[in-house]
Amino acid sequence: MQVSIKVAYEVLHEMNRFASIFTIILLVIGCSSQSEAQSIQQVVQGMQARWANIRDASAVIEIQTWKKNEGEKVSVFYGQIFYRAPLHVRLEYSPAPESSTGTPKLYPLGQNKFVYIHDGRKLWRYSPSQKTWIDQYGNDPVITMVNQIADINNFNVERFLSIYQLADVRSDNSLGIPTYLLRAEPKARGGQHPRQLMWIHQRTYLPVEVIMARAENEVSAFFHKIKQNVSLPTEIFSTKWTD
Repeated sequence: MQVSIKVAYEVLHEMNRFASIFTIILLVIGCSSQSEAQSIQQVVQGMQARWANIRDASAVIEIQTWKKNEGEKVSVFYGQIFYRAPLHVRLEYSPAPESSTGTPKLYPLGQNKFVYIHDGRKLWRYSPSQKTWIDQYGNDPVITMVNQIADINNFNVERFLSIYQLADVRSDNSLGIPTYLLRAEPKARGGQHPRQLMWIHQRTYLPVEVIMARAENEVSAFFHKIKQNVSLPTEIFSTKWTD
């Protein structure tokens, strides 16, 4: 069972979406007999040790998005995310079509509807019509969503901890595997960074699910088939390469 957007719809249909997702998750972990407080320092040290040894990584990513101005509509996307230490991210995704086998289809690299690269300084989006990379900035909800997922601070533990305060860490088995559930609150209240709930695998210290919430939108990212230190080619993180 996944503690996700659907739970809030079923249980708190008439309540504010942004508040309900955090309320219900914290109620679930607070009432569970298997939930016990974990040492925040222990989890942080485990994450630091794991990520210090990761040169690069890749994963299949499922993205669920909700926007306040669209009511209860949830949009689903599938794609791939690539990371190269210390500061490079490539994110590709498309609306989630179903294949004949019932599993979401993955497009070849460079052929997704949306292609983004974080070069360590800023986020870029590839425009097939213009055949160029466009600097992403502003308050557009789509840009905000992608920035939340591809935010380089999420892949660098030290930078993450400089921005976020880990308010709570607990053991959680709601996803069917032993995880640590971290509640992270941005230290600055200006709205630049979203509130986050993160499910971290207790054995690998790798992310399983992340929920990023703002007043106007919410994004859930599920990570599958994570691979580490696979010697990803440098050029896939370059804006000079598209396919």
